[in-house]
Amino acid sequence: MMGVAADTEPTRTDHGTSTVPGVMLSTMTSAMEIRAAFNAAAGWYLRVIDSIETRQWDQPGLGVWDLRSLVAHSLRSFSTVDEYTSGPGTEPATIHSALGYYQAILQGDRATLHASVAKRGSDGAAKLGEDPSVVIHALVARVLDKLRALPDDRACVTPFGVLPLSAYLQTRLVELVVHGLDICRATGQTLDAPTDAARLALEPLIGFSDPQRVLLAITGRALYDLFA
Repeated sequence: MMGVAADTEPTRTDHGTSTVPGVMLSTMTSAMEIRAAFNAAAGWYLRVIDSIETRQWDQPGLGVWDLRSLVAHSLRSFSTVDEYTSGPGTEPATIHSALGYYQAILQGDRATLHASVAKRGSDGAAKLGEDPSVVIHALVARVLDKLRALPDDRACVTPFGVLPLSAYLQTRLVELVVHGLDICRATGQTLDAPTDAARLALEPLIGFSDPQRVLLAITGRALYDLFA
C-alpha cells in the first residue's frame, strides 16, 4: 500500500516469502533471473520499436504524450542504468529492493512527480532524431554491453537513494515492460511481453498495492491506478 514508509523492507519468513502489510510476495528472485528477464525484455522492446510505422511516431502515445515522447520516456529503462552507475560504485546502499525504490519515489508530491515525468518525456522526444530506431538500438546495445561487466552489487546512485544494481535493474524491468506494452497498445501491436519479464515487473508493484483493490481490479470489478 502507498502508506508504507519509504524505508520499510519486507521481512523474511520461514517459507521463503516476504511480508509487507497485507501482502505476500516472493523474495526468491535472484539477480540472475532479473538479468535474464531484463535481457529478454530488451530484445522484445527492440522488436516492438522496429514494428512502429513511420506515420505513427507523431500520433497519440499515452496521456499528454505523443508516441515519440512515450518512447523517449521508455528509454529511461536503459539510460538511467548508464547514468546511475557512472560513479565509483562502492556507495553504501540506502534502499535494498525495487519495492523500496518505488515506495521512496511515491513519498513525495505525486502531482509534481507526474508533471516532471511528463515534461521529461516531451523534452526527450527531440533527441530521437529523424530515425529513432537507430538511436534506440545504439543506446540499448551500449547499456547491455555495460551491464555484462557490472557486478550485481554495484551501487546505483539515484535521486531517491542508493540501490544495488540487481534491485535497480528490477525497477527498470518494470518501466521497460509497462511502457513497452503502452507502445504496443498505441501502435496496435500484440501484447506479447516475455512472461518472466512481466512476472518480475509485477512483483514490486504488488508489494505496496492494496490487495483488496488488486483483487477487484483483476476480476474486472473496479479500476485501480497504483500511481494516482
